[in-house]
Formats: sequence, C-alpha cells, structure tokens
Amino acid sequence: MSDEESRLELIEGEQAAYDSLEADTANLKMSAVASAKVTDLHADMSAMGMVSATNKAKATRSWVGVLASNTAAELEQGYASAVLSAGDSEITQGGAQLVLAGGNIEMDRAGAIIAAGKSVSISQGWVGIIASPDAQIAEGVTVAFGPREAVFFGAAFGAIFAAVIALFWSVSHREEFEGM
Repeated sequence: MSDEESRLELIEGEQAAYDSLEADTANLKMSAVASAKVTDLHADMSAMGMVSATNKAKATRSWVGVLASNTAAELEQGYASAVLSAGDSEITQGGAQLVLAGGNIEMDRAGAIIAAGKSVSISQGWVGIIASPDAQIAEGVTVAFGPREAVFFGAAFGAIFAAVIALFWSVSHREEFEGM
C-alpha cells in the first residue's frame, strides 16, 4: 500500500495507541502515539513521541517528545522536550527544554531552558536562555541568560577553554622543549 493510500483523512482516537499515525486531521484524547505525520493535530491528555504537522499542532495536558509544525505549535498544561515551529509557538502552563520558532514565542505561566524566535514574550515563568532580537519579559520573570549574560558567559567559557587547551598542549609538548 502506498503512503497516499495509508494516509487517513480523519482520526478520532480516544484511549488508543498508535505506533505510527498518518492523517490529515488527528483528534486524540488519552492516547499514545510513537510517531505522527499529520496536517492538523489536537491532542488532549496524550503521550506522543514525534509529531510533525504541516499546519497547526496543539497538545493540551499532554507529554510530547518533539512537537513540530510548519505554521503554529501550541502546548497547554503539558511538557515537551522540543517545540519547533516555522511560525508562532505558544506555551501556557507548561514547559519545554527547547522552544524554537521562526515567528513569535508567547509563554504564560511557563518555562523553557532555551527560547529562540523572532520575538519572545513571557508574562509569567522562567527561561534559561533567550535568543531573540525582541524579548518582552514581564516583571518577576526569571531569565538565567539574556543577550548580555550570554556574551559574558561565552567570553568566560572561551577564555577558560583556551587556558585548558594551552595547559594540555604545554604539558604534552614539554619533552620537545626540554630536549632543545
């Protein structure tokens, strides 16, 4: 059977488990999916490994390994290792290790280790590193590394790395200098 023949138009799954799922629209509730290639996804109380959506991908009260979308990705009251979107990303009452968007990132009562996008807006929560030319951070939001801190961290790391390399190089080449 070809890919086009195995791709379904609509999947309405409740308490279902899928190893691999291909559909135009997938509406899942209390389901588990290892890998999904869909046009549109709405998942509620589900666990998913890799989701790739050509349009919108929305996961509510769910755990996702990678939530990727060509237009918009939305995570609400859930967790994702990575939220990737060519368009905008939104996280509400949730968290992700990496949020990467070609458009805007909006976070409300959420956290991320790294948030990188055209603009990043955080109303409540925390973020480790922000990489964006336009960051709007509300009062009380914790940011470990903003642009200024990242420059200082990079400079310090570079200096320490150079010193360690120089030390190892001098120790490994000590015999050459002693023989001269």
